[in-house]
Amino acid sequence: MRTRVCVIGSGPCGMSIVCNYDKLLKEGAVNEIDLTIYEKQDKWGGLWNMTWQTEHFGKSISSFPSREVILNYLEGRWKKHNAHRFVQYEHIVRNVYFNSSASTFSVIVYDVKNDKIHDPKEFDYVVNATGHFSFPNIPSFKGIETFPGRVLHSHDFRHGEQFAGMRLLVIGAALSAEDISLQCQKFGAKRIVCSYRSNPMGFKWPANLRERPLLVEIQAKKMYILGRRIRRNNLRISKKEPNTYFVSNLYKGLLWLGGGANRLIYMGAQNQCYTFTLFDTQAFWIVKFISGLIPLPSHGLMMKHSISWKERLNEDVKSFPDIARYQLAYILDLNKDSKYPYELDCTDMFIKCLDDKKNDILTYRDKQFQSIFTKTKSPMYHTKWIDAFDDSLDAFLKI
Repeated sequence: MRTRVCVIGSGPCGMSIVCNYDKLLKEGAVNEIDLTIYEKQDKWGGLWNMTWQTEHFGKSISSFPSREVILNYLEGRWKKHNAHRFVQYEHIVRNVYFNSSASTFSVIVYDVKNDKIHDPKEFDYVVNATGHFSFPNIPSFKGIETFPGRVLHSHDFRHGEQFAGMRLLVIGAALSAEDISLQCQKFGAKRIVCSYRSNPMGFKWPANLRERPLLVEIQAKKMYILGRRIRRNNLRISKKEPNTYFVSNLYKGLLWLGGGANRLIYMGAQNQCYTFTLFDTQAFWIVKFISGLIPLPSHGLMMKHSISWKERLNEDVKSFPDIARYQLAYILDLNKDSKYPYELDCTDMFIKCLDDKKNDILTYRDKQFQSIFTKTKSPMYHTKWIDAFDDSLDAFLKI
């Protein structure tokens, strides 16, 4: 009987499973499996429903593509591997139960179109590929219940144009806060204040954008935008932990060590520097592991491995360059098992990008980088980022 695999989510993580499985199957490296992907939306892409190579677009493109361009590239890869055939859209996973006697999982799914809950379906493996930024982190501030203005979470942010002429309060000091603040400033927000809990971002901001300590109380008409929180609550075997670059109790940052007979996998559970590259190397490892090509050490050794990576994170990672090097080392550790075939070291690019941000937060997206695959330097985009108001695919490809 074929191995039965349930994947929850058809975003970049879940689709990486399909692409790597299809590629390895065509190469004769793995046997066929019964793969089912449950997606709550009516289309793939995950949060993107809002390696750059020339294969997809037919030419080199600039180094900082927009959301629409990235999604188009991802969809091109997914279509190439006919990923649709594995996905059941508008099917929401309600619960997953582990059957210890049979070492299988019972997955309960709600069918949105037909408004019904299906009978439990049995699987040998479950991969939670929902990522870790899908649940809003909404803190409570005194006076928020009386605030008459607009309150928006970053998950629901679509375009900075709607905030032209407004005064905004942005809660947070990470990438979402940085990007949304700049988008709103670019499209004509009157004044923006970024409120940080621990440390400011510290960039050389435009005159109408400032950083201030954490908000204490709402007393005036302001808007705040918030970050996201890790939450994976559709599994009876649950995993909850603050945002981190290595999640505890996961072997190789993937395999849940708290139960599930080494058959419950969390994909994209950690914070990311490498993002799509990380997802792809994880997917390659997962497909080979499920296919029996990667043996596991004893439970004790797996726990020791997980603890050692957590200790390394806590002891050695003090700066952004440390984060980039740490995550590269993690990826290379996966690749040592899976024999992933591509060169992946982008550490120098990450550090250069951070330096560019520090030098000028408004121009860092105008910089050019060389592909580690083709060795081709990206062309200069036709419009400076601060003057580019059309994020469409057609506009982007006019290089």
